[in-house]
Amino acid sequence: MGNPTSAPGQTTVDPAEIERFSRIAAEWWDPAGKFAPLHRLNPEEWKQVRRDAGADDLFRLVCNHQRLGYGIEGCGLILNLVFNPGGAFLPPSQKALEADYKREMQKRYGISFNNLFTITNLPVGRFLAYLNSSGNFEMYMGKLVASYNPSAATNVMCRNILSVGWDGTLYDCDFNQMLGLSVNHGAPTHLKEFDLSSLSNRQIVTGIHCYGCTAGAGSSCGGATT
Repeated sequence: MGNPTSAPGQTTVDPAEIERFSRIAAEWWDPAGKFAPLHRLNPEEWKQVRRDAGADDLFRLVCNHQRLGYGIEGCGLILNLVFNPGGAFLPPSQKALEADYKREMQKRYGISFNNLFTITNLPVGRFLAYLNSSGNFEMYMGKLVASYNPSAATNVMCRNILSVGWDGTLYDCDFNQMLGLSVNHGAPTHLKEFDLSSLSNRQIVTGIHCYGCTAGAGSSCGGATT
């Protein structure tokens, strides 16, 4: 990379090449992009999953629950898994990913489960810090906005669920609670003022993070919303 004839002390880094490879890197990590075949579940990927923090303990925990009947058809004990993308991109099809994981986890580990929920990474907290530090914030937000789906917005959690803080403060969703954005616009803001009619017709407090729940197939407590 760069110009090998550069004088001593001068950089040999070509900014154009950095930009090009950065662009390729963003495409690489998108499981629905042109490198999709490389994201299929393979032995090395499963090794990485197990190497992640607490992965072995997690597998052991799942196996212990399996012995108790969790995730086994007909037992009535539910075992659900949650999938978050490992970078600045939207999750793949929940239905297809669930089928892949059910097949591979049964084949490789003898583990079965009921449902797999895909949850979009929202630009808050540690993920927001990652986006800013990696220079991916504008790209990711542009992707969320461009992927806005009105159908997904009809089933997001804030339409029918409230989050309650330890002190009784009401929030439209978990993420608003993280950001300290309580219910507003004249609706009751505390459990002691709870009024079902008023809260059912409240105006929801929104922010740029809301695009994460309404992008693509949508994202809520129960995974994709469409």
